[in-house]
Amino acid sequence: FGSRVGVLTLNVVAQSCLAWMLGPAGRGSYAICMMFAGILGTLCQVGGDVAGKYMIASRRLDVSRGISAALLYGGAGAGLAMGAGALIVQFGGFSFLDKASPAAFYLALLSIPAALSATVLTDLLTAVQEFRWYALFSACGAAANVLWVVLLVYALSWGVEGGVLAAVLTGCTASAAALWFFRRRHGFSPAWPGWSALREMFSYGARVALGQLSNQVNFRIGSILLAFLASAEDVGLFVAATGLLSQVMLLPDTLITVLWPRVADRRADKAAMVAQASRLTAVICGAVYLGLALAATPLVALLFSPAFLKAVPVIRLTAGGFAVRCFCKVLSPYLDGRNHPEVNSLSTVIGMLTNLAVLWWLLPRLGLAGAALAMDAGFVAGSAVTVIGFLRVSGMRLGEYVRFTREDWRLVAEAVRRGARRLRGGGA
Repeated sequence: FGSRVGVLTLNVVAQSCLAWMLGPAGRGSYAICMMFAGILGTLCQVGGDVAGKYMIASRRLDVSRGISAALLYGGAGAGLAMGAGALIVQFGGFSFLDKASPAAFYLALLSIPAALSATVLTDLLTAVQEFRWYALFSACGAAANVLWVVLLVYALSWGVEGGVLAAVLTGCTASAAALWFFRRRHGFSPAWPGWSALREMFSYGARVALGQLSNQVNFRIGSILLAFLASAEDVGLFVAATGLLSQVMLLPDTLITVLWPRVADRRADKAAMVAQASRLTAVICGAVYLGLALAATPLVALLFSPAFLKAVPVIRLTAGGFAVRCFCKVLSPYLDGRNHPEVNSLSTVIGMLTNLAVLWWLLPRLGLAGAALAMDAGFVAGSAVTVIGFLRVSGMRLGEYVRFTREDWRLVAEAVRRGARRLRGGGA
């Protein structure tokens, strides 16, 4: 949890640097390039990142074969994504391509293998339950991103291209460090995983892939349509607002990181533990989002500069939807670990379609506010599907899932006491 707070802080610092250095229009151009690469990467990797983690956590593959399988699988997908992206940049003729330079888009394509390998290798640390090292590598990766952004965007004045190149170099740095760790601590060496293992990964990944793509589109659909229909400045404002709120999702991601390998171990059902984690997330994230909504104006002016104050209504409109998403997101590892990843895929597809339908109706009428309300609608619809799927797979009743217990409050109180003791110890 401590490392996640550190990562959240460093990510906000990086976004703040980009906002102050690039301004709304430049921030929008950067976001369009990274969205382009992110969606292509998700489309072509066919769930390989989650499938590799599942294969190691469930002990279907050892570390060497599991890492090799994940890199082979991901490398093929990244190569396909880069090739398709290069063709689109060269011959596409889409309006969003005019909102950044060709050099920025080509650099963004290089971020696909860099980001994919960094994500896969870092997440695999949780599959072998190296949570302390996962925490350290996550924090160091976020710190490296800040350093690269400051060097390339501020010191060298490379603008949008410098920001995109910073993402590429951050992924390369994190990948190299993770491979070094696996080799030193777990004896990793490249090993052929076997066609049967790759087929099993593809079977699992194919059920995850639609959900991953839909999740990307659901979260970014407002920005995507704005990239086609509005200015780079509007994209920059919307991305700054939703990007700030999305950082809070690192808190439920902390619980997901710890829960995933435990749930994948099928020797005991962990439904009650996952439900409790979801309830506690609702309390913590709800309080954080309420604070962000109330303090939105000074926060935006401080973090992003006064040029971004038009993003304040977007923060206040979407805070509730993000809180609902955090509450239900913690249920997803249970469904993945119990071999029902298709439920998460269905959830994100429903959320995406809802978001798209509401966005198509409200964006021409309300502009940025319409995009914000559409995002809320997508989060609520997708979360409802996740909850229904969790209740059906676990056999738990809705009242049992949402009812807070004395043990829940005891855990909250104990966490507060531990935090206070550590603060006093640090101060001494």
